[in-house]
Amino acid sequence: MKMNYEALGRKIKEVRRKQNMTQEYLAEKVDLSVSHISNIETAKTKVSLPTLVEISNALGVSVDYLLMDSYHSPEMKEDVFVKELDAVIENCGPRDKKIVLEISRKLAELLDGE
Repeated sequence: MKMNYEALGRKIKEVRRKQNMTQEYLAEKVDLSVSHISNIETAKTKVSLPTLVEISNALGVSVDYLLMDSYHSPEMKEDVFVKELDAVIENCGPRDKKIVLEISRKLAELLDGE
């Protein structure tokens, strides 16, 4: 399978923008130049695995999440969503986990009704 660096760059840019983070701020957090971050986001540069891990940590998302648009299998994408949900729940206390579970069940019921 060939790596889709364009999809990866778009995902990094999307996550960065959703967090109102500038390229300058991300570059500073991962100790890279702004032009290098720009080149990663536009797929002019192929990002190394260590750099990808640093970027994912700086953005607070998993490497899987950044790579999910590069996957071809719908099942693989679902696995990524499950992992992301697990990561969100992991940071919750017992009371909050119960609330998230109840909300998820209700939401699933509503979505099944569509």
